[in-house]
Amino acid sequence: MKQSKRFLVLEDMEDVARNNCTFLQMIDPKARCEIVPSPQAAKDSLARHIPDLLVVDLMLDEKGEIDQKTSGVAFLHYVLCHHPHLNVLIYSTNPELAKQLSLNIEKHKGGFSIVDKMELRTAFIAGASTALLGEKRTPDSFVDAAY
Repeated sequence: MKQSKRFLVLEDMEDVARNNCTFLQMIDPKARCEIVPSPQAAKDSLARHIPDLLVVDLMLDEKGEIDQKTSGVAFLHYVLCHHPHLNVLIYSTNPELAKQLSLNIEKHKGGFSIVDKMELRTAFIAGASTALLGEKRTPDSFVDAAY
């Protein structure tokens, strides 16, 4: 019997997070989707179990952070260093923030996709599917930054 997928969604906007889970369940209707609002909650969840796919918003409104851009990127760096085989989908209004980690992304052994929130939800599903297959899909500008 085929196991249902497990998804972990790091998103600080509750309605966006619920929509992410709804669209992920189009890939696997029986999937379990956990929503966490902060990088620390995501780290705690990853310590308990490794999902089939981690969805990360890079623009998090973290209380106590000097810049909302830093917590999501710092968490992504943590994932790339500590979970090299994890399938990751970056879903953010500012996906270019991940460019500073392009070398780490290039070396990452798990699936990895980047989708701008301004794109249609079909791009979200395609990005999730690509990452779940263990493949990479990043903007062309990331290839240039890695070298």
